[in-house]
Amino acid sequence: MWKWLNALDRRRQRAKAMKALASVRDGFYWRRMDLDAHLANAGLSLEDIGSSEEEMVRLWRESERSGLRLDWTRIQILAKRGPVDWDIDQLQERLETAQLSLGDLDPALDNDRLESERVRGWRNEAVRQLEMLRGNVPQDQDFPARHAPLLREALVKAGLSPEDIDTSNEEIDWVESGERLPFTPTG
Repeated sequence: MWKWLNALDRRRQRAKAMKALASVRDGFYWRRMDLDAHLANAGLSLEDIGSSEEEMVRLWRESERSGLRLDWTRIQILAKRGPVDWDIDQLQERLETAQLSLGDLDPALDNDRLESERVRGWRNEAVRQLEMLRGNVPQDQDFPARHAPLLREALVKAGLSPEDIDTSNEEIDWVESGERLPFTPTG
């Protein structure tokens, strides 16, 4: 009787493994762990269910490529709001792990394009900090002293001058001082 139950369990595990394999082939690579568990429980190999380790590697790379394309799109969206250094670093690490190149994600994508997104993110951060410093929103006393250095840092990381975002060092110094009188540039 136990042999019959074991054989039934192996058939069930094989059926579950086949279902997990179909899911992996349909683009749900995260089901690979389920597939491996069902194969181990049934005492089967990938070859026993019509697959191979080479196919699994190919499916994993396709899955990674798809995820990395989404990451690239996310970087382009986030750069509109601020810095994307961490996101770009993560993208490059995942590309290396998957043994893919930027061109595998998008033929027009190269290191210069990544760097331009990095600069755009820092430029947008500098503009955002400037707008907050210029704004007439209620602020605590230390607000300008905290945010002016962030503005300067964003300008440096973007490789920009204050003039590139329609301000000057004089205005930044004035805002940082915390004075509330209207600023009138000299010269």
